[in-house]
Amino acid sequence: SQHKSLKEALSEQTTVVLATKEEEIGRLKGEVKVLKERLKCEEDKLHSVGLTSEARVNELEDLIRQGEHERRKMHNIIQELRGNVRVFARIRPFLPGEKSTDSITPLGETSLRLSKPNNPEREYKFSFDR
Repeated sequence: SQHKSLKEALSEQTTVVLATKEEEIGRLKGEVKVLKERLKCEEDKLHSVGLTSEARVNELEDLIRQGEHERRKMHNIIQELRGNVRVFARIRPFLPGEKSTDSITPLGETSLRLSKPNNPEREYKFSFDR
């Protein structure tokens, strides 16, 4: 009889332990499910942020290309204007048979003064890079 009562007590404890373990397993499975859902949400967020970032990077690269195109265009205009000014202001030394006038007066290596022979008060000064 004592043997039988020990078996019943052991059986009851085993049943309680199994029920407790099954309850804990169920709780842990629910927790795992919640964590998997949270992980999926975070992965979706990262994916959407990645796409947003990629779109922003492409947008900024397009903006840089447009700016570079505009810079090249402006640089070419400036170069053209500088070239036109050089051509306008280019002079050559008088040749031996040419008559020298006082309308062009060198002021140094990189500058000169132009004046009209009939109006010497009106004069134009130019300076050059080289």
